[in-house]
Amino acid sequence: MPRDFDLVVLGATGSVGKAMSAYLAENAPPGLRWGLCGRAKSRGSLKHVHDQIGNAGTLLYADVTDVDSLRRVAASCTVLLTAVGPYSDYGEAVVRACIDEATHYADITGEMWWVAEMALKYEAAAFAKGVSIVSFAGYDCVPFELGTLLVNEQLKAGGTRLDSAECLTWIGGGGFPAGTMLTILSIATLGLQRTLPGWWRYIPTTERLGALRDVVLWSLPRWSSQQCGFTLAEGMGAVSCAIVHRSAPQLGYPGVRFQSRQALPLGSGASPLALLTLWGLLPIMAIYALLATTALPAVLAFLLVSLSPAAARLAGRLIPLLGYAGRRDVQVVVRTRGTALTGQMAHATLTFAGDPGIFLTAQCACETAIGMVEAAKGGAMPSGFITPVLALGNALAARLKKAGVQIDCA
Repeated sequence: MPRDFDLVVLGATGSVGKAMSAYLAENAPPGLRWGLCGRAKSRGSLKHVHDQIGNAGTLLYADVTDVDSLRRVAASCTVLLTAVGPYSDYGEAVVRACIDEATHYADITGEMWWVAEMALKYEAAAFAKGVSIVSFAGYDCVPFELGTLLVNEQLKAGGTRLDSAECLTWIGGGGFPAGTMLTILSIATLGLQRTLPGWWRYIPTTERLGALRDVVLWSLPRWSSQQCGFTLAEGMGAVSCAIVHRSAPQLGYPGVRFQSRQALPLGSGASPLALLTLWGLLPIMAIYALLATTALPAVLAFLLVSLSPAAARLAGRLIPLLGYAGRRDVQVVVRTRGTALTGQMAHATLTFAGDPGIFLTAQCACETAIGMVEAAKGGAMPSGFITPVLALGNALAARLKKAGVQIDCA
């Protein structure tokens, strides 16, 4: 049955939802039929977003607590892209509506425990309906999973395959969006007894020990020959590690060793201060010492919101007032080096314009969703719970490059 829209953004009045709406207004391909969706009681806010982006996109209304409204919106489009999180609180009804209406789904969650729970409940139904449930379409996943794929493609062309990958990230600035902070609050209220086993279940059985090894190594200061210095753990590395190990067997590099690192300018071998800082080790140890001194207050705050519903509710009201609004003038570079079993190396560098939490995430999510629309029209969308690269492969790299992301492979 024909659908009214190719793509609908659910949650268009949130910080990332607004960025998605603006991105589509500026970059949607000609002929893409798209809409913005928000709660009926937030009509004024949704109209304001609509006006800000030049009256682009059609307005729709749904609420994650109203299943019928979600099904109506899902039935109207080919792909539903949702920015309504935390997904462990608000995501399940959207997944169910999309499967019921045979609508492809994309989100920007980093909550792999929730995705594991949803797959356990609904993967059989998604396969039966031919529906793709694509999670992690933001910064948490796309630059790292895609960079790993690209270096493996180069190594395959040379007759070998990927054995290990290191993603080294430079971030020009940014902050914590409200959605990220609400997700951290959600972890506290759900409890580690639910989230940690979910992280474990999300990873294929054959990859679990390798993922555990890589997360332990990720948490420590490590030397990087790419950086010619010591590096920090990249903030989303526990998420990207799980995702890379999730997709590795299907993408052709099972058992891969993976690291996601954060570069420090003082750690570069080219820096005149490199020797004085022991190639970045001294500032990194200072950062770890600072984290250690704040660990006790952080643990106490975590326990407070875990044990006190009143404290959790108060934090939930305050966080939206404190959230970071995003910056477009930030550059993010993710450079992936892949090493083959033979020792052969390959490199892939992805350079984005926009901070990771909002504008980079909005671009990756929108291009993933647009790619899904195009694949669905060609009958080429795989079914089930998958990642962006499993869904689109090299087509995602082509979409991002066309959209202005600089992608260099060597």
